[in-house]
Amino acid sequence: MSGDVWTTLAAEVRDLTLPLAVAAQNEDARRALLIRLGRDPADLSALDPGALAAVPTAADALTELAEAGGRDLGALAELLAQVGEVAAAIDRLGDVGAELLDVVVVEHLARRHPVALQVARLLTLVEDGRIRLDRLIDLLTDPARLLRDHFLGADALSTVDSARAVAARVFDPIGVLLAASGAIVTTGSDVAADPARSLQFLYTLNVAEPSVRLGALLRLLSGQEGVRGVGVTAIGGIAESFETRGLLITLSVTADPGEFVLSGDGVTLPPHAEHLTVEASLARRAQEGRPALLVGSPTGTRLEISRMAVSARFELRGDSRDVALSIELSGGLLAVTGGDDGFLGTVLSGVRIAAPFDIAFDWSLSKGFRMRGTSGLTVDIPVNAELGPVRLGTLTLAVVPDPSALLIDVAGSLSLRLGPFAASVDRLGIRGVLSFPPRSGNLGFAQLDLGIRPPSGAGLAIDSPAVRGGGYLYFDPPAGRYAGVFELTLLGTVSVKVVALITTRLPGGADGFALLLLITAEGFTPVQLGLGFALTGVGGLLALNRTIDADAVRDGLSSGVLDSVLFAKDPVANATQLLATLDRIFPLAADRLLIGPLAEISWGTPAIVKIRLALLLEVPQPLRVVLLAALSLVLPDPDAPVVEVHVDAIGVLDLSRGELALDASLHHSRLWRLTLSGDMAVRLNWGSDPLFVFSIGGFHPRFVPPKGLRRLERLAVSLATGDNPLVRLELYLALTTNTIQLGARLQVRVVFGGFGIDGGGAFDALVQWNPFGLDVAMQAWVRVFTPLGDLFAVRLALQVTGPQPWHFAGRAAVQILFWTFEASVDLTIGDPQPPPVLDKVDVAALIRKELTEAGNWSATLGGRAPGVTLAPPDASATLVHPLATITARQRIAPLETPISRVGALLPTEGTRTYGLVVTAPAGVDVRTATEQYPLAQFTDDLDAETKLRAPAVSPRPGGVTLAAAGAGVPLALAVRTDLTYETLELTSLDAPAVPT
Repeated sequence: MSGDVWTTLAAEVRDLTLPLAVAAQNEDARRALLIRLGRDPADLSALDPGALAAVPTAADALTELAEAGGRDLGALAELLAQVGEVAAAIDRLGDVGAELLDVVVVEHLARRHPVALQVARLLTLVEDGRIRLDRLIDLLTDPARLLRDHFLGADALSTVDSARAVAARVFDPIGVLLAASGAIVTTGSDVAADPARSLQFLYTLNVAEPSVRLGALLRLLSGQEGVRGVGVTAIGGIAESFETRGLLITLSVTADPGEFVLSGDGVTLPPHAEHLTVEASLARRAQEGRPALLVGSPTGTRLEISRMAVSARFELRGDSRDVALSIELSGGLLAVTGGDDGFLGTVLSGVRIAAPFDIAFDWSLSKGFRMRGTSGLTVDIPVNAELGPVRLGTLTLAVVPDPSALLIDVAGSLSLRLGPFAASVDRLGIRGVLSFPPRSGNLGFAQLDLGIRPPSGAGLAIDSPAVRGGGYLYFDPPAGRYAGVFELTLLGTVSVKVVALITTRLPGGADGFALLLLITAEGFTPVQLGLGFALTGVGGLLALNRTIDADAVRDGLSSGVLDSVLFAKDPVANATQLLATLDRIFPLAADRLLIGPLAEISWGTPAIVKIRLALLLEVPQPLRVVLLAALSLVLPDPDAPVVEVHVDAIGVLDLSRGELALDASLHHSRLWRLTLSGDMAVRLNWGSDPLFVFSIGGFHPRFVPPKGLRRLERLAVSLATGDNPLVRLELYLALTTNTIQLGARLQVRVVFGGFGIDGGGAFDALVQWNPFGLDVAMQAWVRVFTPLGDLFAVRLALQVTGPQPWHFAGRAAVQILFWTFEASVDLTIGDPQPPPVLDKVDVAALIRKELTEAGNWSATLGGRAPGVTLAPPDASATLVHPLATITARQRIAPLETPISRVGALLPTEGTRTYGLVVTAPAGVDVRTATEQYPLAQFTDDLDAETKLRAPAVSPRPGGVTLAAAGAGVPLALAVRTDLTYETLELTSLDAPAVPT
């Protein structure tokens, strides 16, 4: 497009008039405009085509002006004349014309100048799709009052909810403006604890390797938090490092001012508001197997250091300042060997003296000089002495400094072989603890205590015709940790695996120990279960003073974490990883017991389907039942699979919380060369926070998942394991109490030498079954790019709602080199139909019937003492204590709430509110009892966006509670006593009663 101002202006006005020109000639276009105006699309008289007859001619003239590119006053006069024609046509429409002009201008700004639209929204000149030029004078004369009244309203940030409402009006346009200026704008749960009133933006320089990142986190604060205003937290910093001549040079600058508040009282700084840190370091590290410093022979007596570093630090925090210098030597080793010297090589043959060390020297203004690090001396002397079946391989002498003493170890590595049995012990011996008490010890000036040095580990093995296998024991007394892993094969077929983990240090210093014991057996003759299934493995798990971390299991499902729990393969060879995984999944927890069986079930010969299960019970309260499951499907042959599917799953039934949670993930799965992946989840809560969610592959992009639910990966099929070429199909399906969500995305990408093509399509849909409704967002794109940028690109976006009527709103953009052409469509097909005739129901009668059911009435004493013990009633009566609290509930429909439908039924009385009128005698308190209701089942006023963000259920009045006012005795004051009584006999109403 030419830079000529008149040409540009003519093109802008032409684009503004095009929707009016189309509407003047097309009846469907006029209906679409009426819908956007919020008017009845059947009332075509509101948009008289005769009044708009001059608009198409004006649009053609404007097109000619834009293409001609005239620069003289004649072109300007012609432009003004055509604008006058369009203005006169709009004026002939009366009030509708004014509304129409607002809609056309706002849509034009949204399409061609989105940044200008957001600026207008922030200046209050555009609101709810209408242009508010009447505010221009106030904006120029008293902008503060105008903006305050518009955005803050009467509540003026008085509550957290009002702060969220203000954020929704302010942060959306601000975020668009910041993004347009190049910032990375982030919203959602990753921003702050309350994302509904938070906005984070970050500017990044040097995109290839971010080194300068500057931005802020904005948070609206309410009066409930003590101050009304905007909290601002600066984020970012500068970090740069480069290497030259073997030296690594690093420079970093960070600032953490905390959150300062902008309010009507000015700026409030947080404690220690000034925090600036500048750091610089110079380091030399080992490269290609060579240490940073080597003095002596590489294989003989030497001093070597793997890494040397010098660093400086300046820190400013509030009124305090600090300067620090540091010198670090890490990976140091002082070794003494015979080396290449003939005499020393003979004398010190096999003897190795090694003293590894890490040491650092620090100086600062605040702490002065100090030294830190670790060092020690170790001498390994080969002995290779045998005494019968016992062999001493190496004798180790070690001196290790402890914070309060010197540890002196004399230990040996022993091995034993008796026939088919073999054992080895690493570093078993004597430990001396040399300390220097204030008073004299058993050595005069020192105290020497001797004891057994436990071995670092022990290996066991057996090799006989009946039993073959072995294992290893790990010992770590300072950490209070002992572990063992064994695998034995019995009679050449049955494989028994044992994993044990003992910890003698409980959290909080509690007395006792924690035990984790896992035993499995495989290889026995399968036990047939029917239908081709057979039991091929059994086992059990016992965990004392340990629990199961369900979140840790969920995080590892996609990597096959259950392979370490359910019949682990080759546990001895993978002992380190196996024990670490079990320790992470079953963390320490005092006074907890976890116990349950394990089973492996196979189908087919050879087995093409394997199901490994563990059913665990955790006691005492809170009581949980946990199911771990791993499914494997291999077709057609386990040795040469074409189809390989592996699914890990965890189910948790938490009875104390009234919650069922199920999670599963595909991992290491493929269909021929197609890689399969994806997650699924189910949440069902019937406790204090009712909830139902089912998802395969995640949720609609606008849906906010329940708190605590992990991020679910799409169910995906990938043609290749890498990103080039990339062919990937993603799917998802989700059900909640408010929505049905489904979607898909296909992407194809090929890159070669910076040149490539990228294309695909996607859709996200919301479905309502009764009455049927559809809301679908679709997009498609194709892009041909070069190292210098896009060569050609096409992007399509379409929003479809329906079916009564069908409404299509979309946009298409074509880019060729530096030119972009855009077009949009807004089309309605069909007339709005009356809502379908639904069956009707007498809601009041259903509520009344529900309240007459005995099961919906309950009585509790709460904290009151009963005072007396009541005799049990007969079967036909319900006994209620006179001091009890009586509650009647119903779940047909919420009370004190407008009800327009009950599921797929309509109330016979139409939309109305139901309530209970209770007449109670004096001395009885009447209160409302609440129940949890899925509001989407009782109203038609929730749009798709609201259903996506609404909670599954909400508390609403659902019944009534009756209680005696101020009566009863607190339960804590009740006492137990023996009662004496006298029996009187009454024989006549005229005679007094006499004792019997």
